[in-house]
Amino acid sequence: MKIELFPTLRDIYPDSLDDHATFRSLLQNLNRDQVLIWCSHLNLHVSHPMRIDNRQFQASFVQAFFAADARTNAIRFINEHGADRVHFVHRGQLLELMRWASLYCGDRAVTNHDITDDVTREKFGKALLIASSLWSDRITDKGRRFTEFDHTIDARLRILGVMRQGAADTSLRYDPVVSLGRGKQIFEAMSELYPVFAEEFISKTGLTINEYYACILLLFVHYWSTSYIEQTPVVDIIHLFDPETHLVHAPHMKPIFDKYFELEAQTAENLKENLWSKVWDSDPSTAPPFNYSCIRQRPILRVDSRFGVMDPTFFIERAAVGPLFCILKGVSSHENGKIFDRFGKAFGKYAGDILKHMYLESDSLYSGLTVPMQFFVKKGRREEIIDASLNSIDTLILIEMKAKLIKDEYVLHPDHQVYITHLRERYGIGIAQLARAIKDIESRKRIPLEQNSSRPQNISKVQRVFPVLLVHDVILGMSFYQEFFLREFQDRLAPPVRRDTADMVIGRFRVAPLILMTIGDLEILESSIRNFRLTALLRDYVNMIYSGRMMSLGEYLSESFYASKLVRSDYIRVNADKVFEDTIQLAFPDGDPTVNAIL
Repeated sequence: MKIELFPTLRDIYPDSLDDHATFRSLLQNLNRDQVLIWCSHLNLHVSHPMRIDNRQFQASFVQAFFAADARTNAIRFINEHGADRVHFVHRGQLLELMRWASLYCGDRAVTNHDITDDVTREKFGKALLIASSLWSDRITDKGRRFTEFDHTIDARLRILGVMRQGAADTSLRYDPVVSLGRGKQIFEAMSELYPVFAEEFISKTGLTINEYYACILLLFVHYWSTSYIEQTPVVDIIHLFDPETHLVHAPHMKPIFDKYFELEAQTAENLKENLWSKVWDSDPSTAPPFNYSCIRQRPILRVDSRFGVMDPTFFIERAAVGPLFCILKGVSSHENGKIFDRFGKAFGKYAGDILKHMYLESDSLYSGLTVPMQFFVKKGRREEIIDASLNSIDTLILIEMKAKLIKDEYVLHPDHQVYITHLRERYGIGIAQLARAIKDIESRKRIPLEQNSSRPQNISKVQRVFPVLLVHDVILGMSFYQEFFLREFQDRLAPPVRRDTADMVIGRFRVAPLILMTIGDLEILESSIRNFRLTALLRDYVNMIYSGRMMSLGEYLSESFYASKLVRSDYIRVNADKVFEDTIQLAFPDGDPTVNAIL
């Protein structure tokens, strides 16, 4: 695993103080809107899913924001540590700077939101380097979370939260096309399962689901134009979205965008109020926790009558889960739980439809897929305790699906056991269901049935079982989480003999380690499965784990020989195309111009 390095102010400006007083002084001499817009602009680059070469971007930043001597030091740092590892700019640092800029920066009026003079740019660059150190201190508790890290299981448990936050803040980049296709399909499933959902969404937002996704898509096209990212130097200011200018070809869309921005945008002063609502004595050690929720829920910055995306990752995330949180506003805790249950079922339908597309709708003469997996139990009753299964004669794959959301306040809790308990509360039931199903099938307490039939499945030749936990949360796709859930499953299954280098034995079944699969992994497999068998992939992946090397399934797919066999999902493409078609029809009901016409 490549270890990334984030230079500090002292690395680049060795004679400069890097304390909080210096940081505050730098920001007090900068304009708040300018800083927030520039953070947004840089964030667009570092969070872009098809980002330009990191070395080119980092070099451009150094040239634009560092003085001559500092540029020399930066080049020396790069040469010593490797250009691919060094990041002068990263997402977590930019969010950290936004946090403090909202508090410290002045809000005097400026005529130009670009930072044009070298002195101001250097102050911004220095503040950004200090913000990187503040971010690192915050997520590692000034390194204390790594104290006495000895690579034991307990040590790895202690840093699960740090690993999650670090990955989310530095390397997480959502594919906007995938998020659009996935989100629209899941919420269409919610509308099918619960017809009042569409009405509730309109009641809470004033928008239809199609209008909400049209706004996201049009802003996405505006900001994520590949030619813009590749051709515009980092020193050029981001072009803010101006409804009066950019909607001139579709004036009927302006009131729709007005409602959308009312939901998703905030001013710099709103950001300050949301982040710094508590009384604070200016001691950095007593600053309130940085809860990302106010940016996650409103990732768009309003500047006068124009708008800019502060954080592309949270903005794209809104395509996947935004409508869910729109209808949660103002509901009771009881109703909140019911809505999340409905979202979980809609996610299960979405994932189940992908599996059906992979197998039941394919040319395979025998798929062995059941979605959901129904069981015959005593006295003629049927029940469902597993969301899907794939029976391939001698191998049985059991899949349990969970769409649980992790609360930010638990991830970096000072007591790491609080976060561990939160993970178990979210996913323990799914793990227990898999363990229970394996035992009950082996003992014939429950008889699995064929798809849409009362006939029992033929499991007489099944020798090996692969348990799979399929999750909506793509950030869990890391080796540390694979190991955590694997061991949680071993505890639940409680085999007579527990070994880390061989299958567990439950009666006549050999049971492989639990495999943690994210919805992103399944989407990649949807079309790629034409090039290999899922059972072969899981077998090879488990063999890798038994060899002593731990990585997530997604990491294995991208780093093993399977990488050359992966193709983009047809299912996702079709769903995303629907969003594009619906948006064009909404924005241009009387014609079919190019998307550029509206921009």
